[in-house]
Amino acid sequence: MYTRSSRRLSLGVVAVLSAASPLASQTPVLRTYVTTLGKDTLGVEQYTQSGNIITGDLITRGGGTVINHYVITLGPNGGPARLELTQRKVDGSIPPNAPNSVTVTYGPDTMTTVIMRDSAITRTLAVKDAFPVFGNSMAAYEIFLSRLRATKADSGAVAALGVNAGATALRAPPPPYAVKFFGHDSARVWNQGFAQHVRVDQNGRVLGLTGRATTLKIEIRPTQMVGIGATARAFAASDAAGKTVAAGSARDSVRAAVGGARIAVDYFRPLTRGREVFKNGVLGDTIWRTGANNATQFKTDADLVFGGRTLPAGTYTLWTHVPPDNSRYELIFNKQIGQWGTDYHADQNMLTVPLTVSRLPAPVDAFTILVDAGPGQGVLLLQWAGTQLSVPFAVRQ
Repeated sequence: MYTRSSRRLSLGVVAVLSAASPLASQTPVLRTYVTTLGKDTLGVEQYTQSGNIITGDLITRGGGTVINHYVITLGPNGGPARLELTQRKVDGSIPPNAPNSVTVTYGPDTMTTVIMRDSAITRTLAVKDAFPVFGNSMAAYEIFLSRLRATKADSGAVAALGVNAGATALRAPPPPYAVKFFGHDSARVWNQGFAQHVRVDQNGRVLGLTGRATTLKIEIRPTQMVGIGATARAFAASDAAGKTVAAGSARDSVRAAVGGARIAVDYFRPLTRGREVFKNGVLGDTIWRTGANNATQFKTDADLVFGGRTLPAGTYTLWTHVPPDNSRYELIFNKQIGQWGTDYHADQNMLTVPLTVSRLPAPVDAFTILVDAGPGQGVLLLQWAGTQLSVPFAVRQ
């Protein structure tokens, strides 16, 4: 998704995270969080902290139930010193393509990752004051938020890296997370230009997170203590009953021949997940990638005519424009291709055409693009929830 109000925080000064975190000095705590997307429960996390040791389990439900067990050791300054992570299915087996274990050691200027498969794969990444992030773990967020809170600064930048980052062929770390506190109970965490809204207490402990302004749209909130084993077994039983939570937006393609023109559309198909997807734009966005993940790609090997205007043969990305009041819909053909679906540049627009709105006889859960082909002409159809958006076209003779 793309939201015009989303932006990267510009920081004049990067706070030095050198003050001791309050996490390690507090009495033992137990935290439980649930992650949801629409009506779907994507995961549950529960962890305890005693002294400088955080031990937790993060259950994820993306195409199958997996228990991510982790132990994080904090250093004297409250930052991470070591992280140990294992991933297991409910029966104790290792998920496909997952390693036996991952261990990360954090130095002042390096991050060393050891991935254990049949043998150990060790890589070291040069990065200063790195912090772990994995899945939607709030324990990981609390580490860097509490340490930044302890500096008394109201903003800063954090080298937050996935636990596998040190084992990849990175020449340099990715851009840091930008953080800004608002009062005593709110923070914004910018990741790749998108703001996550986090509720925190005065020590930086997380009281909830919303990703409505990001591409993920998730909600994370505290919940009552659960039995991790029993919860994972219940999720696995739901999986076995055919009620698996989809891992994400499936990739799909459309191929059509219209009056000698060959048309191809490649896109990802987000699910409604019980949400009102056409509200305040599309999922709150005024410019939508017309799908999910990568920008949707449209290719034609012949010139097409939309509403008397010609789209030259070529490859484009598709974007849907809709104001917050949903008063009109427009389809944009953009000349930039191959980009992620949040990388929209209006100066690359080739053609903008109005879309006709109609109701579907039955709701469509997975966003669907179709080409209704006729002799020398056709209709491009976008279907999702109970709404259909359409635009006719003809092959230029």
